[in-house]
Amino acid sequence: MARPNRHEIPPEDGGIVLDPPFADLPDLVRANAALRKSYDFNVLGIPAPVLADRTRSSIFEAAGAAPSDLVVATGHQPVLPHPGVWFKNHLVSRLATQLGCAGVNFIVDNDTVDLRTITVPAVVDGALAAADVPFIDCPAAVAAEEIEVPPGARDALAEVACLAGATLGDTIAAEFAAAAEPIKDLPGFVTRPRRRIEESFNVRNVELPVSALAETDAFRAFCAHLIAHADRFADSYNGALDGHRARRGITNPTEPSPNLSRKDDKVELPFWTWRPREGRRPLLVGPGDIADPAAALARLADAGRKLRPRGLAMTMFFRLFCCDLFVHGIGGANYEPVNDAIIREFFGVEPPTYAVASATLLIKPIASAPTDADLVEMRQRIRRMRTTPERFVGELLPDDAEARGLAERRTALLSPQGLSKRERREAYAESKRIASQLQERLATHILAAEKQAGNLEAARAVAGDRTWPFFLHSRAALEALYGRIDSPESTG
Repeated sequence: MARPNRHEIPPEDGGIVLDPPFADLPDLVRANAALRKSYDFNVLGIPAPVLADRTRSSIFEAAGAAPSDLVVATGHQPVLPHPGVWFKNHLVSRLATQLGCAGVNFIVDNDTVDLRTITVPAVVDGALAAADVPFIDCPAAVAAEEIEVPPGARDALAEVACLAGATLGDTIAAEFAAAAEPIKDLPGFVTRPRRRIEESFNVRNVELPVSALAETDAFRAFCAHLIAHADRFADSYNGALDGHRARRGITNPTEPSPNLSRKDDKVELPFWTWRPREGRRPLLVGPGDIADPAAALARLADAGRKLRPRGLAMTMFFRLFCCDLFVHGIGGANYEPVNDAIIREFFGVEPPTYAVASATLLIKPIASAPTDADLVEMRQRIRRMRTTPERFVGELLPDDAEARGLAERRTALLSPQGLSKRERREAYAESKRIASQLQERLATHILAAEKQAGNLEAARAVAGDRTWPFFLHSRAALEALYGRIDSPESTG
């Protein structure tokens, strides 16, 4: 079956996207492993298969895990993932268990995150709504690995669990909050309780922060190779992005990533660099760096600057050297064809195939959420209150004698039997004036109905949002979703 041009988020509750289907994944892992061993290009003089072996050794050594010939991997930022993102961790673990190999989850702590608040479903003024609980301050340009956790973060998780219990009933939010430890670094703080929960689901992937991967000799060799061939790599990178935009009809020049720039004699490469506690900035290399990339990397280190991969370069390194199958979510999968084009153009080889996995799981509030029909009915009622206000006088203004008289008069004017054309025009004009008067008398009721409609819309948005953190669901619902990973119908 041909892979779709774009993967779409499953719209239905319990829907799964898995491309290729689970039954095809073991053979795909083995095929990618054979492809990796056949690569004949060098990276800074190191044969690609040798660099891949060194990379894997470094990963297992840094993670304190036993080495494995085959590796299945995924990755995500250190956030509070929703079930569709967490789906990848379960899939990788399930596949690794079947193959008898290692599953690896890369913690993308070199990326920025937004955990200033945790949004949780709550009942506000009797209606289902979204409530924000202050959590961790995350400056806009600062990588997650640089962010410290405030003392009250564990209390925030406890508050979220309390709100979730009142609104959703059966969730694992209290388990997640109880598993949180007083750790200062953000990645560790949000990762450890997730891993504790994963153990109870029998998910046992090896985990490694990208910050640790970036300190390995294997990754530095990859960086140095791109620096040494900066001009050619930038041409391949930009050409792949331009082609992707043209094929997809994308007009935004920054989607899915901006082109690498050239300024004076410097070339931008897809890496971030910064000093501790600083914001990230792109890496620019000049002729001296290109002539001696090892010295360029040494100068960065001597200056106390960190070097981390950006999105495309990161998943390129994952796919070529870290694993035999990388599992993307929907977002990553829709830009990964760019990497395929770069790999073909720059390295001159066929790229390893990746998998795509995601799912949709909706929350289950204790109080029933409004339906689309409820919202349509309320919107129709508001429209009728504006266009035929006389119909609502008896219901909403029962003690207003003047309003009743106006309503009766307008009803009569709208049934102009036996009137001349001129009299009908006059009757119509008077009926409009009366309608305005009645609308004014009904103004507070119309405003109340509009507020109620807004509450219904907000409640529908809350109930239909698939991005609530995974711990706001019940264990039974999560087990039912992830239990279908290897079922025959779980296909893309």
